[in-house]
Amino acid sequence: MVVVGLVLAMSWSPVVAGHPAYLVTLLVVAVGGLAAIALASLTIRSAAPDPPPARSRARTWGRWIGRAVAAVVVVGLLAVLWWLRPLGATDVALDALSSGNGVTVVQSATRIELRPTGELDPTGLIFPPGAEVDARAYANICDLSPRPATSS
Repeated sequence: MVVVGLVLAMSWSPVVAGHPAYLVTLLVVAVGGLAAIALASLTIRSAAPDPPPARSRARTWGRWIGRAVAAVVVVGLLAVLWWLRPLGATDVALDALSSGNGVTVVQSATRIELRPTGELDPTGLIFPPGAEVDARAYANICDLSPRPATSS
């Protein structure tokens, strides 16, 4: 829960503007964390005051090993979620996302299109953004200044 909260607090804008899969993953982890906390609190409350029955050594070791593996998996998942938090776009890049100067900006959940207005060369550019970087951060370096169409 803490890692999800920190990621959302520190990277809210790029998380919301980025691909929805990361936000959905964060929400699933948060709900899973809340469910685990609720289950643990119910288990503690429903524990009988009677002494527990004697368990075999193998069963006790199996439980400890299972708990250790689960803890390693949870810590690994949280580390991956922290590591994958996206870096945000600068104000210069965000300003470049406004339509004008011969460019129309179209944004969807999974892509940003910078479309030149008017009659121009039909050749286009596909620019895949880097990992862990807000896709909007590249808007100011994708130069779409209007150029006259060339005939060949």
